[in-house]
Amino acid sequence: GKIGYHDVAREASLVSKLLTDYSPIILHDSFYDGCNVDKSCFGYPDKCVADQSCQAAASVLVQGTTYTFKMKSKQGAYVALGLSSDDKMGGDSVMECVQERNAVKLYLSWNKPGEKANTREKVNQAGLKLVN
Repeated sequence: GKIGYHDVAREASLVSKLLTDYSPIILHDSFYDGCNVDKSCFGYPDKCVADQSCQAAASVLVQGTTYTFKMKSKQGAYVALGLSSDDKMGGDSVMECVQERNAVKLYLSWNKPGEKANTREKVNQAGLKLVN
């Protein structure tokens, strides 16, 4: 078979076919199941939920007085979701999932007004339950 150079590549076989003729394999990600039907979903970058390509995403499922939040990140070490009554994210509640050693920990923190920083100091951690 032939091998291409630069931006044209071919598979090594008797039948010549451009590799760009193949469709990428897209694995199913159950995180997105029910998004914007049963639960609200948000992601980064904008409009990534529709094609399941988010770098970071969060969902919330409301059942009575129980709110179940799920978060995911392609980075894996840290993902957080802030809850704000405006678009400023200053002095607002934040849920953080953090990889510490070989475990994932869940924390509540607070945005420091006027700073791009969070604090867990004096933030009650009760009421949270980490579910894998």
